[in-house]
Amino acid sequence: MTENISAEKIEVVADAELPTGMVSVRATGEGDFTTLVQTKHYAWVMDEPESVPGGLGLGPNPYEMLQSALASCTLMTVGMYARRKNIELGDTRVSVTHCAQLMPNKERRSRFAVVIEFAESLSFEQRTRLLEIARRCPVHKTLTGTVEVVAEEG
Repeated sequence: MTENISAEKIEVVADAELPTGMVSVRATGEGDFTTLVQTKHYAWVMDEPESVPGGLGLGPNPYEMLQSALASCTLMTVGMYARRKNIELGDTRVSVTHCAQLMPNKERRSRFAVVIEFAESLSFEQRTRLLEIARRCPVHKTLTGTVEVVAEEG
């Protein structure tokens, strides 16, 4: 039986020593997957859900964080454009779902579906243009571009 642990038991403090743009993650010692994520100004806990053996559900999982980065960046990008063009977005929401597929050649392919719910007051032309702008968000461009990830010992 897993001990019922709350996020309050984990000290969550930003690391002012980290350079801007760097993220540092360490295990908290709680559960098998609970990690403390730190940046220069922010800190939060990530975990796997309790449905995953060893997960305590104390925070979002890595894919939820990736999805939230894409959703937030999309909304920020659309919002920036709307402000410049004096478009009242109203209650615009962005949601992102992720699924992974194993292709016939054994390649694993991820698909992120971005759904933008615009306020009814926006015209068809405004919605169409805002969808084009949404595809220009930096996280979208990173995920659809060529990405290199290098793992090295520090």
